[in-house]
Amino acid sequence: MIHEQELIENINRERPIIEWYSHNWNTKAGKALHTIAYAYFVALSIRLGGGQTPYLFTAQSETAKTDKNTSIIWEQIIRYLSAANRSGVINLCKHSTPECRAGCLGHTSGRLRYSVQQRAQHIRTVFLAENPAFFHIVELNEVRRHTNRIVKNGRRSVARLNGTSDIPYEDLAWYMACLKRMGLGCMFDYTANKTRTRGWIHTPDISYHLTHSTKENDHPNTIQPGSYTVVAIKPDAPLPATYNGFPVFDGDKSDMRFLDPEGHVTLGRGKGALKNKQGDATSFLKPPAHKHNAVLVNVHIKPRHLKAVK
Repeated sequence: MIHEQELIENINRERPIIEWYSHNWNTKAGKALHTIAYAYFVALSIRLGGGQTPYLFTAQSETAKTDKNTSIIWEQIIRYLSAANRSGVINLCKHSTPECRAGCLGHTSGRLRYSVQQRAQHIRTVFLAENPAFFHIVELNEVRRHTNRIVKNGRRSVARLNGTSDIPYEDLAWYMACLKRMGLGCMFDYTANKTRTRGWIHTPDISYHLTHSTKENDHPNTIQPGSYTVVAIKPDAPLPATYNGFPVFDGDKSDMRFLDPEGHVTLGRGKGALKNKQGDATSFLKPPAHKHNAVLVNVHIKPRHLKAVK
């Protein structure tokens, strides 16, 4: 099974052809390359029991989670892969925990829990593992098409590449520059990796925002602004005004974490497999309220920066 670092190395190995395509997609040669890459994707999809018109991104209106987005400026696209090691070919969530894998919305909630969606996630993940060059060529073309549609509607495009994965895209800054050439405004993700930067990472090429997604090994005393925490509160019940001494923002109102107010802890109600479960301090699903002197909390996160794009 491929692991995170090997995946990054494989993608970087294909950098010349991916970058070439991002500059030349509208030429005859660029279009021919995309035709070959997409044909590979289609053949793989059929071989693995999927459809003849596979795609990598899901539009904002196509899932309940992202359809709640109310921004008049931004419109989101999101990419769902097989979470953690569910694909059997690659582990996309190295820092996942047993409870977050069991309760992952990528296979326990809404339409994502159905076999057709699970198969699509598996096909995309195998595609990424087998041929990262073709995968990213198809992805860049999809981003371009989505962005063109979004711009025509008077909005800006924003993408979550890690809808159900945790790939450190700050280690692929050159690829983020390719995404910008296709018109992408910014990117944001959730991450379980505590060594990744929390908040904004800015470069001349793109803006990338990361929100720390807390797990069972995160005690409520350590929860800080810039975190997203799932709490045991029924869907129609109000959230507490504060959590661990910090003001609370309702994360169920939108999926666009990069728009959350600074200095707030973002809370979400349990969904999918977690919908009717009880929470406690040592589980993925946290108790509905937690009072603590936040001044005493001192969680230091070492900043990381995007590698320079050459």
